[in-house]
Amino acid sequence: MGVTSSNKQIDRDRIDCGGSLKVTLALSASPDISSNPTDIALVLDRSGSMAGSPLANMKEGAKAFIDIIQQSTNPLPDGTIGSGSQMGIVSFAATATTDTPLTHICG
Repeated sequence: MGVTSSNKQIDRDRIDCGGSLKVTLALSASPDISSNPTDIALVLDRSGSMAGSPLANMKEGAKAFIDIIQQSTNPLPDGTIGSGSQMGIVSFAATATTDTPLTHICG
């Protein structure tokens, strides 16, 4: 298991003090979580800098990630995926919080 290819793209050459930069990161991996149980922690930024569309985009991305994991692994008859794989969600601002402990993902 591991990353088999990656691609990073940066929109600007320089960031001024207090400026922002859009970074797109695409990863391809070949984990076999259908037959090798895997624990996945989805870590989300809930700090004030995420207000507005960044927060909405993060939520949309997190939902898409969870859906992809659920759909791309061989669901068992009871809806559990990955033969014992688990996913948890942690969010952070000034401190980190376990929002969802590691749990089996069901369809």
